[in-house]
Amino acid sequence: MPRLIEVLMRAESEAKRIVEDAEKEAEEIIRRAREEAKRIVEEAWSTDIELKGGSGEGEFREIIEEAERRAEEIRRVAAARMDSLVEEILKEVLGVE
Repeated sequence: MPRLIEVLMRAESEAKRIVEDAEKEAEEIIRRAREEAKRIVEEAWSTDIELKGGSGEGEFREIIEEAERRAEEIRRVAAARMDSLVEEILKEVLGVE
């Protein structure tokens, strides 16, 4: 029985470490996504655009579309990394493949 308790305590400790690592990784992903979003917004605000002219509207639309593309890429990367972390946790803690 003491051996079982020792194994369970070790597994709990390892699971805690994995969860903490996953939380740190998730925080880093979120931090980078926020930085990228902030950079995109700053870039959009700093771009000189004439909205009343024909070419200005097209340029504005291009900036918006580029911001949307970048935001979508950030979401895809973040989702993929989170999926990877979940898989790693399942493998380490539960032995699920």
